Amino acid sequence: MKRILIFAFLITFQFLNAQIDKTDLTQLEKLVYEFDIVLKKYYPKVENNSAYKNYIDDLLQRKVNPNIINEKNSFILMKKFTKSSTFKKIWILNPKKNKKKFVINYNGEFYSYITENCKNKDLKQSLLEFKKLNTNESMPFEPSPYIILGAFTGYLKENDYNLKNTKSAIAIMFYYDIMSEHKIK
Repeated sequence: MKRILIFAFLITFQFLNAQIDKTDLTQLEKLVYEFDIVLKKYYPKVENNSAYKNYIDDLLQRKVNPNIINEKNSFILMKKFTKSSTFKKIWILNPKKNKKKFVINYNGEFYSYITENCKNKDLKQSLLEFKKLNTNESMPFEPSPYIILGAFTGYLKENDYNLKNTKSAIAIMFYYDIMSEHKIK
């Protein structure tokens, strides 16, 4: 019984210490805002919400403009962000030591926060399926980024791209994560 109480205390303490707070949300909003600016530059003729969908569609079709990942302001913001405690709530050092130095922690605070605070059932299902695909250790190979992206978008409807959680997920998982893979050393 004593062990169970100690274990419960440790889990509760860890959970309380590691939650997403207002500072984290402010930093995430800055990243999403910067991504909005980038989308306006590369998708100037469409509304903001449609730009998110167009970006995802272009990624799926492998037609995304590679210059998006080289945006100087985004890179500077991301470089500063890597030094923050919020960064550590989203990314972890890659345990596989392959080409990516950092990987999104799908069991971490950010992913838990974005999933738990999701009111839209389609987006929530997308996030849960995406997590399953990215945390499946029994797979003999790493899934293709296009399969992973397809798993994320598989449940989304057109109006789901209007949601704040969808925008945050896309900005973090499909823009800054790609940037961190190619630019953050």
